[in-house]
Amino acid sequence: MVAAGLVAACVAAGAAAPAGAASAYWGANIGPHLTGASPPYDMTAADQFESMAGKRMSLMEFSLPWAYCNTDPCSFIPFPTAQMEAIRQRGSIPVFGWASYSQPLTMVEPDFTLAKIAGGAYDDYIRQWADDARDWGHPFFLQFDWEMNINGLWPYSESVNGNNPGDYVKTWRHVHDIFREEGATNATWTWCATGEYNGSLGLKALYPGDDYVDWTCIDAYNWDYDFKPFSSVFGPTYDAVQAIAPSKPLLVGETASTEKNGNKARWISDALTTQIPRRFPNIKGVVWFEKYEDRDWPIETSPASKDAFAAGIASPFYAGATFSDVTSPIPPLTPVVTTGATESGSSQPGGQTGGGRTPSTTSGARRCVARRSKVTGRRVLVCAKQSVIQALATKSQIRSGFSLPVAVPAANAAIRITVSRSTSVLLRFARRSGRRYVAVPGAVKLPLQRGQQGVLFAGRLSTKRTLTPGRYRLSVTAVSSTGTRSQTARSTFTLLK
Repeated sequence: MVAAGLVAACVAAGAAAPAGAASAYWGANIGPHLTGASPPYDMTAADQFESMAGKRMSLMEFSLPWAYCNTDPCSFIPFPTAQMEAIRQRGSIPVFGWASYSQPLTMVEPDFTLAKIAGGAYDDYIRQWADDARDWGHPFFLQFDWEMNINGLWPYSESVNGNNPGDYVKTWRHVHDIFREEGATNATWTWCATGEYNGSLGLKALYPGDDYVDWTCIDAYNWDYDFKPFSSVFGPTYDAVQAIAPSKPLLVGETASTEKNGNKARWISDALTTQIPRRFPNIKGVVWFEKYEDRDWPIETSPASKDAFAAGIASPFYAGATFSDVTSPIPPLTPVVTTGATESGSSQPGGQTGGGRTPSTTSGARRCVARRSKVTGRRVLVCAKQSVIQALATKSQIRSGFSLPVAVPAANAAIRITVSRSTSVLLRFARRSGRRYVAVPGAVKLPLQRGQQGVLFAGRLSTKRTLTPGRYRLSVTAVSSTGTRSQTARSTFTLLK
């Protein structure tokens, strides 16, 4: 990894956030110890936690399995629309863990092997869940089958339950493809590993590829049997994840410290005020594990720890609850610092290069890599130009009308495009036919100004061509002044009557 000084230089070379601007989302996974029930099912517990923290959360985490199998037949769990909306109404973004197993949980669940899921055994359930997520229509972090690199804890681990190497990636891609087909683009796909340890499964072979991941994520804790600073708890796994997916923002999916065998208050203060803001530039969100499970993880286990958390999270670095409406995929609040990612493709398992869809979280920072000069022998930074298309978002449903595509302010527009410089883009459409998308002849060329702009669109490509209602994939390609086409970003939507 690049040394801290080089990372700082790379940030300075790009578009650094203004002083005092929020740089990271924050929130908690809150247990039932406060009121007897957990948020989002009991928001009084969220109120109590925020009162202790002294700040409103921008993230709220909870999770569910696919099914309850303590009765026959199993009862499959639908998309939690009411709970998602309750979180959104507070100005927070849901962080939802979705686990492809049943409860009661065991390591051997032959009905829920990765091969069966990837082979289509649960496509009807997945498709309905994706449809319900799409119909709710608001962005959320989706942590699908998290901590997959733990050797044997979850039945979706490749080391148990009859699973085999390669099954995890196949399953992730299969589920993701169904979401894409159904137009559930409000899910921000979050690949969440546990902190690496002696015996954990290798991360590189478990990574689905940049085209299938929007954010990376790490769950890691400071245990009493090995009390050590945040930098040591997260550093090695952070480095490994950054090497695999350097263009992606990173979420701390869960973290906490015990009080035993060390100074928890000092650990919290160091993590929130020094390590995350200064040493780990691509941590763009933090979730505290506010539960008594195995250890004394909550912030209120001592007055000193609670005060340290409140003092750290009070920093303007951590965003408050102002996110009832965000774009999708959920963008980081400050640019991602990349170290050696390519402009047109991205790392995939097996050495393949991803094409087509632009990485969802392209930043305004230049892509920089540290290299050793052949002349002086010193390490220098080499920075490439930033991506032209930084974000693309479409409404999940667009109603047919009579207007032709035209650039408009972004607010409430059917299509929102963020570009790093003034440019022209080509809009091309493909209509879903069965399981394939068939290209619609013709394209629309639009000039866009730097920043985020909207596109007014109601199904007409020209005075002679109008799209019929149905499912569509939009492809947006940047075009230079000389006509050279560079990157392409894609999104899907349903055109209504």
